[in-house]
Amino acid sequence: MNRKMLFFLTALAVIGIVSIPFLKKSGNNSHAEKVNPAFSEYISAFTSGYISTNSAIRIVLASESEVKHETNSVSKEKLFEFSPSIEGTTVWIDNRTVEFRPSKKLSSGQSFEATFHLSKVMQVPSGFEKFTFYFSTLKQDYSVYIDGMKTTDKKNMIWQRVSGMIVTADNAENDAVEKILTATQEGKKLKVLWEHAEENKHKFVIDSVERKEKSTEVLIKWNGNSIGVDIDRKRTRL
Repeated sequence: MNRKMLFFLTALAVIGIVSIPFLKKSGNNSHAEKVNPAFSEYISAFTSGYISTNSAIRIVLASESEVKHETNSVSKEKLFEFSPSIEGTTVWIDNRTVEFRPSKKLSSGQSFEATFHLSKVMQVPSGFEKFTFYFSTLKQDYSVYIDGMKTTDKKNMIWQRVSGMIVTADNAENDAVEKILTATQEGKKLKVLWEHAEENKHKFVIDSVERKEKSTEVLIKWNGNSIGVDIDRKRTRL
């Protein structure tokens, strides 16, 4: 029982803050358009590409804002607009960096158009009052890795453990991840132990698998409904 099985359901996407010029996405279309490079005189970096549903949206100015702000202070001005709309709070990290923090988790797999009101933080020529940029949230998915079976009772070789890992495409609550996977032996539910080492990597151990005189079947099932992944239930047998 030392074979290694890999079940890959999705690739992890890149999260980033990018500098101008940048290729942007418009809506759900994948066609690319160049951001006006002249904005680089006023904005040095901005959130774009694919981000986590828990992420904030950030603008980094090329120079300090003409309106001074205390570190980590909430902005009184409405600096961001989004389509679809996002509720949240705008915070000045420092005099060059402003961040929009959504009040709740963003929708998975959603594309957004954002507008930053640049003229509210510095004087700019006509045509540069608003900076429009685009980003999308990661579409949640997951991978299941099963390493195989190892004995925990080297003397009698009766008790075994099955180890593995679930890797999610985006961050997920630990409790929700633990609901993905179940295991049984001859219809009896087995205990699954978890170690949540990283935000998107969740190690598991299926404990107390009994080695009997006759061959028995360990059935492992997984379903992503608890983390919002609507796919057919998968299973494997050991």
